[in-house]
Amino acid sequence: MVKESDAERRKMLDTFKDLPGANVTICVVTSAGPVPTRRARAFDALVARLLEGGLDRLVLDHVDVAQQRRDRQTLGRALQAGPRHQAVTYSHEPAHSTEPMLWVPDAAAWCAGRRDRWRHDLDDWATTFTA
Repeated sequence: MVKESDAERRKMLDTFKDLPGANVTICVVTSAGPVPTRRARAFDALVARLLEGGLDRLVLDHVDVAQQRRDRQTLGRALQAGPRHQAVTYSHEPAHSTEPMLWVPDAAAWCAGRRDRWRHDLDDWATTFTA
């Protein structure tokens, strides 16, 4: 999104918003603390919410090996605590993945990080909750 023109950004966002099943859920962590702690809190809350909604596939951007391990542990705990027999496939995609569904949250995150008109694009598209 950073290198795109405004016209291309608009075209991409409109396309993403029209994708069936492309729901955007944003977890806002309001507490202070180191980034890994805040990320863990957000990931715990997000996974729990997604499992309640019937999550069956989770694809995440590339992170280091230690973070991948923590993510797997979080997902495992959430699956044990959630409904029995819920099958979820899970993967971390390599950096600059060709997985097109990773482009959707990247675009949403870009919008969320903007203080101008782009942030308002999330109003009718994303569900936001606080952990």
